[in-house]
Amino acid sequence: MIYRKLYYTISYKSRKKVIIKIKTHKMGREPAIMKNNKNNSFFKELFASVKDFDKYQDFAIQKVSKEIIYILKLIAIFTFIISLAFTVKIHIEKNKLVKYVDENISNIKFEDGKLSVNNDEKIILKDIALENTAIFIETKELSEEEIRRYEEDINEYSTGIILLKDKMILKTELGTGYTNLLYSDIVKEYDIMNFNKQDLLNAMNGKELITFYIMFFGIFYFYMFIIYFITILIYAIMLAILGRLTSILLRIPMQYKAIFNMALHALTLPIILNLIYIVVNLFTGFNIKYFQVMYSTISYIYIVAAILMIKTDFIKRGQELSKIIEEQQKIREEYNENIENDKNEEDSLNKDNVDKKESDEINKDIDSKENKDGGEPETGEA
Repeated sequence: MIYRKLYYTISYKSRKKVIIKIKTHKMGREPAIMKNNKNNSFFKELFASVKDFDKYQDFAIQKVSKEIIYILKLIAIFTFIISLAFTVKIHIEKNKLVKYVDENISNIKFEDGKLSVNNDEKIILKDIALENTAIFIETKELSEEEIRRYEEDINEYSTGIILLKDKMILKTELGTGYTNLLYSDIVKEYDIMNFNKQDLLNAMNGKELITFYIMFFGIFYFYMFIIYFITILIYAIMLAILGRLTSILLRIPMQYKAIFNMALHALTLPIILNLIYIVVNLFTGFNIKYFQVMYSTISYIYIVAAILMIKTDFIKRGQELSKIIEEQQKIREEYNENIENDKNEEDSLNKDNVDKKESDEINKDIDSKENKDGGEPETGEA
């Protein structure tokens, strides 16, 4: 009985340990996640997305809305830095343009809707304000054929401006054609009747430019945020589809929602690299020909690596579960064996007690009979 009590104690502790292990296996690290998520900051998630593949299985079980908020924060930071960089770039290039005008253009005169620069001589400015940009200035009377040749010339640049005597012609990256602006319309719109070189330089260095920079930053930020969010969302959907196909090939049962969550985090490093590349390219002109290919490849490597980590962890936990089941089986067999041994001991003890009882009854009957025989009178002698 003492052995049985000890066995029950060991068995209970072992079973409790097994139950804890099984619950841990089924729930994974979910309790830890639920506890830590409250304390997780955005930057901790960002660093984990870049350097810790183990965290991707934690991201997979989160709500999609939570991961959307994460990517919105990342895009907000990205867009802020890009907008600030472009605003600074415009300020730098504006200063270069002001310096060039001050040093190389002797005379600027605008009067009665007509422009005259350097006594109507031909001036060509290339890459002064922005890269791959050209400004053609010729304020004498030109024929339609000469104007058409200028339009063909600015096609070689992403952005071009032609300043003529009575109008300007604009060509931008976004547009497919040309925009003609008559100086007379500008006079009516902005009430600018006349100005000279000094007036132009004063305007380009005035405090009014601060308002322009703020407006440019706000408009550019809003535009970039919307465009980049849509772009990232499309990338994430495509990446999640590829991840889903990969998980099917690797025979890992994963929902599309879980892979989509991981895809959003897999885009973290490419977004950071894209930010660095845009800023470096903006200020130095450094260009990487196949950057978009690298962008997509890195994100796909991240999602595949995360899926493989989950598969490895899945196999490892399966092996642990097999060991737990074997341990349970051994405990069950040991328990049944001890129950059987105890039962045999009890049966043997009961049998001995029955045999002893029967023997005692037989001896008692014999003694009773002997006593009875010894107590009868001897009638023959009488």
